[in-house]
Amino acid sequence: MSLRIKLLAILCIVGSMLASASLYAEEAEEQAFTQGQLAVAIVRSLGLENEVGFDQSEQGYATFLQARGIAPLIKGEFMWDVNADVDREILAVIVVQALGLRSYVQDHLNIAHYVAVCEDRDISIEDVRKVLSNIFVVNVLVDIVGPLPTEPTTLTPTVGF
Repeated sequence: MSLRIKLLAILCIVGSMLASASLYAEEAEEQAFTQGQLAVAIVRSLGLENEVGFDQSEQGYATFLQARGIAPLIKGEFMWDVNADVDREILAVIVVQALGLRSYVQDHLNIAHYVAVCEDRDISIEDVRKVLSNIFVVNVLVDIVGPLPTEPTTLTPTVGF
């Protein structure tokens, strides 16, 4: 399964589960998030943290994505500003790149064309924003309690106390 399909599947499945289960879903969708948080969410959602390398900072995740052709369009350049907020247009650019839809963008330096590609394919940027807001909640929990185990844990009996 390609990386783009995995990204879309993960965003849809995790987002729908969390959106329906979260007590704070309405509050989460109103909160702004940064490009750095977006980069971390994408990489973690795809399970690629180990491929990022030594720099596990938001900038490290952003650099990892940029090397793979995924970066916001800011003032005519594709680059990450990890401290800047993500708006609808930036999110449209990232979604189009991550899903491999760049060939449908008429003018690669015009953000409106990325938004149009999303709209033409019925990709709701607002729904993507809601899903990501819930993923950020999960990322905060992972930072606090650590990653979920990848293999079932076997309990070993202890002898005496």
